[in-house]
Amino acid sequence: MTKIKDGTVLGTTAEPNLGAILELESESKGFLVPRLNTLQRDAIVSSNRTDGLMIYNKDSGCFNYWSEARDTWLSLCGTPGPAELEIESGQCEKIKVHGTFKQGVYLGEGHYITIPVKVTKAGIYKAKVFTTNGYHFTGEGEFVSPGRYVISLNGLGIPSKGHNNSDECDVLTISLNSKVSSCVETKVCVEKADVSYTINCNDAIQVQGEYFSGKELTSSEKMVLTVDVKQVGFWDVKTNKVNGIYFKGSGEFTTTGSQDIELFGVGTPKKASNSDVFALTSNSDKETSCSSNSVVVKGLSYTVDCENITVNGTYKEGESLTDSHNVVVSVNVKATGSTVIESNTKDGISFSSGQIVFSRLGVQEVILKAKGVPVNSGVKQFSISSSEQQNEDALCGFDIDVQAQPVRYTVDCSSLVSNGSYRPKISMNEDNFISVSLEVQQPGAYELVTDQQNGVLFKAKGTFISPGRHDITLQAEGTPISSGIYQYKIKSRSGEELCNMSIGYSRRIMNVLGLGSKSYQPGSATNKESARAILQASENFGYNGTVGIDGFNIINGGDRIQGEELKALINSKKIDIIIIGYNYWLGQESIAVLKDFITKKKGVLIHAQEREESGVQSFINSISHSANTTVSSSGATITNPIVNIANPILEGPFGDVKGKEVGADLNNSLYVSGFSNDFISLAHQKGDATRSWLLKHKTLGYFFIGDAGWLAGDTSQKVGNRWPATITAKGVPVKKVHSGGIDIYNSILYANIMAWAVEYVDENIDQDFQLN
Repeated sequence: MTKIKDGTVLGTTAEPNLGAILELESESKGFLVPRLNTLQRDAIVSSNRTDGLMIYNKDSGCFNYWSEARDTWLSLCGTPGPAELEIESGQCEKIKVHGTFKQGVYLGEGHYITIPVKVTKAGIYKAKVFTTNGYHFTGEGEFVSPGRYVISLNGLGIPSKGHNNSDECDVLTISLNSKVSSCVETKVCVEKADVSYTINCNDAIQVQGEYFSGKELTSSEKMVLTVDVKQVGFWDVKTNKVNGIYFKGSGEFTTTGSQDIELFGVGTPKKASNSDVFALTSNSDKETSCSSNSVVVKGLSYTVDCENITVNGTYKEGESLTDSHNVVVSVNVKATGSTVIESNTKDGISFSSGQIVFSRLGVQEVILKAKGVPVNSGVKQFSISSSEQQNEDALCGFDIDVQAQPVRYTVDCSSLVSNGSYRPKISMNEDNFISVSLEVQQPGAYELVTDQQNGVLFKAKGTFISPGRHDITLQAEGTPISSGIYQYKIKSRSGEELCNMSIGYSRRIMNVLGLGSKSYQPGSATNKESARAILQASENFGYNGTVGIDGFNIINGGDRIQGEELKALINSKKIDIIIIGYNYWLGQESIAVLKDFITKKKGVLIHAQEREESGVQSFINSISHSANTTVSSSGATITNPIVNIANPILEGPFGDVKGKEVGADLNNSLYVSGFSNDFISLAHQKGDATRSWLLKHKTLGYFFIGDAGWLAGDTSQKVGNRWPATITAKGVPVKKVHSGGIDIYNSILYANIMAWAVEYVDENIDQDFQLN
């Protein structure tokens, strides 16, 4: 049940009235039915006049509906119902036929029939009188009251056959409001036409058109005869009925002599035939008998719509096929008959319609049922054939995709092994993969894949062709984003989690050169002193550390190495990072070497210096776009504030130190002022932000710290202004309470700078570059 609302009626339910299958609701629209005039209404094919069919009659301005019981259109404006009438017993002989009927002559006003009737119920009537000779009588009207009446029916048509005697006259069939009367005594005799002609029965008879079993004949199917006319007049020629069809023709000869006439086919051939023989009869006064006129009726004919083939069902290897496995083929039947449409057999399966009978013409669907068991997976190609040889040109094919049975296997998670080197920001290659062993129970296509972690995933895809133990590799794809250990979940194609695998991403071992002495640089410091211990603690810098790296190779250059000797050490040890501490001063040759180190090799220099202003000033000016840098120790403060700005070093992985303070070892600090825009100051003299204590080059790997002892320290919290860098027993950097009770963060800042140095070197350095 349905209810349609246009929204103009408010507050009503969307459910239709229980007594209605369809309810329409509106306050501004109506319901529109088809609008036809009377001629259009009456042209509706009788087989389509369903009881209750409704239209709006534009001629009468009324709704009409078809009444099957009354066999007529009735009007909602008040059309009377059908009258009840009959021909009373004994009245049949009073039926009178008026006019002279002649073969081939149209009936006119003088040809009519009168019938006495008794009306027991007023209403409309339709009366018809039928013959089998090409003409009939019809009349309709309305009885306003019961009684006895004589109705007159006008003749229509052309008598096609003349009669030689009364025994051949046409018997009339009378119908009153669709009820056939029992009166059959009345006959009409038709005078034969005065015509004389002979039919050429030899080669002059032509059978034209195509004849198919089950296909109704059209105007193209006909016989063409040659006749010799002796006397003009109406002619009528027909054949006997054979195999459901016959031929007939009529007309009027207006001239004598030889001429062609056409007999048109009527009916539908019942079956195929190689030779249906027809005999001719005519209304000529000269009898002509031609009985050798044969017609060939072709058998079943159809075409297959190769673009409209539907495959139904899911096909899997090793599984028996059912009724749900079929192929639907669209065929256009041109002639009826029976056949079998089937496919070839491929890989254990085939399709067949079985014996089918096409009893009607036109497009229809045929179901080819599948049978068998698919042996192997893959796409199988089938071709359609028919038991009707003549249809071979209409056949085509289709494909069936047989799915493989789901692969079954178990994974030996204990066999997981990772291969290759995993470095941040270095794309994975063929050396990066996970190997694993599987025990295969059901061979088939497999796919294993991990989730994506740190920009990388692993996957393997292939086909097991046999059961048993197999080793496979899951190839890595992507580019690692950062260091660290990541857990990967290995999953099957269906998403089932099979195993977990840890992959660690770390940078290579980096070579660190310390210049200076004692605890002030990592090369000369002991394992328990901050400058070295922070770098050696795997919790800080290691495979599982805060910064993922395979570690540092720390080299002590001492406090006397300069110039060529320094260059040779950098080249031979492939130094990545240089840390300068107390008691190392830059000579002019060393300034040139270290400049090339950071500008050409792209290494990192962490330069802590005190007292020796000229060397610092010379070096900074050598890597600047300005020579106005000045370095001075005047007004030194024991602690120096770190700027409070967003910065990846100040907000590094070991702690956020922005806005906090760093301290000097004793009070020998240097400050840089007048530096160019190539640099950024991250800490400065207390009270004067123009004098930088912590200066970083914006693009090169260079850091200046204005105290050569800033890394001095160990696990102890030295009281006063000594040893400003403090660590835990495990080497983890922590803050220190310095002179005046101020918290300083030297060791944490040092670790953040080294974290930055590792990333800078990893991205920029040319490790094999040789200084010259």
